[in-house]
Amino acid sequence: MQWVLVDDGAGKTALLAFTMPFWVVLLAWIALRERPGRWQWVSVAIAAAVPERALAYNAVLASDLAWVLWSIVVRRLPASAAGMISLAIPLTGVLLAWAVLGERPSLLESLGVGLIALALVGATRPAKPSER
Repeated sequence: MQWVLVDDGAGKTALLAFTMPFWVVLLAWIALRERPGRWQWVSVAIAAAVPERALAYNAVLASDLAWVLWSIVVRRLPASAAGMISLAIPLTGVLLAWAVLGERPSLLESLGVGLIALALVGATRPAKPSER
């Protein structure tokens, strides 16, 4: 989406973000043969019925609130801690999809989650004092 923002401005970016659920559902159906479920159709219908509210949700909650919260984190934590938090986002996404949506990660995804977790633990361990 960044290329749209850089080349075409925020209006087209907002339009792209708003229409994404429509074409993602259709493309997944065609390309991946993943037939949309009841909740996907309900989401598309709600987004189509109330475009102003869906756009407001995307603009306010998904974007503005996230940036405000991130600004608070960066202001209150050291840069190294804030950086580690941002690196944990893929790990958190997979774990929340598992816990909330019931999506089971594949073996390869589980291995990736484990490697990210190990890397974060290793990166945040305090350094041993050097011996003289």
